[in-house]
Amino acid sequence: MKVEHVSNSSEPHFYKRLVQVLSNEKIKVIDVKYSTAPLQDIYDDPIEYSALILYEDRTEVE
Repeated sequence: MKVEHVSNSSEPHFYKRLVQVLSNEKIKVIDVKYSTAPLQDIYDDPIEYSALILYEDRTEVE
């Protein structure tokens, strides 16, 4: 299993990237946890949207 982190301060860019990851046919999504609470990254830039995606890589299984 692997984890993908998707984050962005822009709502449209966040959801566009999230949909790209979730629609990838090479992975099997197991769980998604997301937050719209303001966070700070290591550079003190605000991150409004964040998601962690737990998945299995289908290419490794085959």
